[in-house]
Amino acid sequence: MTDEKHPLEEPPSYDDASAPLVPPAEKSNAGPQAPLRRGPGPPRPLDLPALNELRGKRVILASASPRRRQLLAQIGLTDLDIVPCTLPENQDKSLAPFEYVLLTAETKARNIYQSEIDNPAKGEPRLVLAADTVVSTHLGRSWRSRGMSATI
Repeated sequence: MTDEKHPLEEPPSYDDASAPLVPPAEKSNAGPQAPLRRGPGPPRPLDLPALNELRGKRVILASASPRRRQLLAQIGLTDLDIVPCTLPENQDKSLAPFEYVLLTAETKARNIYQSEIDNPAKGEPRLVLAADTVVSTHLGRSWRSRGMSATI
């Protein structure tokens, strides 16, 4: 007897979070599946006042990361303007990892906000979301440091 487990369905794709969900194909040994339900869609995820205030407003994601977009779609923010920041990430590498990512994300957000505040076609953004990621170890060094990629 083996303790091996197999999923019934493939995991969802992270490539396009806004794509409609497609029901799994019928299995050859299974009977017909129930028809898809029509009518109003499911309730909005995280029905929170702060998120409800942002829905329908101009929200900019200052990143081209499909994973970040997918994560935001999971909480209901699907209508995002994607405006990646093109500034070089040249913050002081001696900063603590938290300080480094905070400063980098803040710099990205300010840069995108300044470039989009007077956009006559789209108007001022309600929110600019920017982020940065580093990998930190017990040594306190990030993967961006020299020699760290060999350690990982």
